[in-house]
Amino acid sequence: MKHIPLGQEPAYLATYRQNNPHGIWDDFKNEVSAYQALLDEMIKRQYGLCAYCEIDLKNDGVTIDQLVEHFHPKQDSNESHNWGLDFHNLLLCCKGGSYPYHPKGEEEGRFLKPPSKNHSCDHKKGKKRPYEICILHPNDVPKFPIIFRLERKNLDSDFPEALLLPHEENCQAANIPADRVQKTIDELGLNCERLRRIRGKVLDEIDEQLNLILQSDGNPKDLISKFLSPIPQTKDTLWPFFTTIRLYFGTEGEKFLLQNYPNYSYS
Repeated sequence: MKHIPLGQEPAYLATYRQNNPHGIWDDFKNEVSAYQALLDEMIKRQYGLCAYCEIDLKNDGVTIDQLVEHFHPKQDSNESHNWGLDFHNLLLCCKGGSYPYHPKGEEEGRFLKPPSKNHSCDHKKGKKRPYEICILHPNDVPKFPIIFRLERKNLDSDFPEALLLPHEENCQAANIPADRVQKTIDELGLNCERLRRIRGKVLDEIDEQLNLILQSDGNPKDLISKFLSPIPQTKDTLWPFFTTIRLYFGTEGEKFLLQNYPNYSYS
């Protein structure tokens, strides 16, 4: 889970809400062009990644793995606050492992049996109010220092896995209680076996590339630049599980980000 800027509300959403102060989200979705423009804006704001687990969002007609999440339940809308149409309450998420029909679901970390133990993100959080379960909004996650750490291990299977945990020292430096970070991980299911496995797979793949570079007397920093910069072909998309990759490169990765993207919005 990474920092996501709140961003500026698109004019078309503000106008719609002004004209429909008690409008509901499903009605706005029927405004096809405005709804699609909003999705495009959110994908760009999040660099193509799920706001919670950081898997890459997909909607290509074959794999549909994205939905709009209301951080505070839209059902709580009232006369004073329309949560359903509050731009800063909207996040774009994956389907949290709840859709079993992705062609490469298990390979890409999008589905794993038993599904009940492998739900995450919005699907795991459900309609719980964030202040009741004390979880962090992605905007509350600081750019620096990184408040997570990884443990690579095998827990429930023979697959390599990576467990996401609070980095207690950095949490203290950021004035964020470590137990709140742990609560966020737990409530969003970020350590379900499905996500532990895919993070482990990501790390193993980088290990392989690093070994090839070292064997050919290449520069390991080239790998840091490759994985911690937006993907060149897309310009506004990051590698899936960006925080996992960032943690892999450790201090050298942080130096790269600070030197090359000191004001970057995607960390």
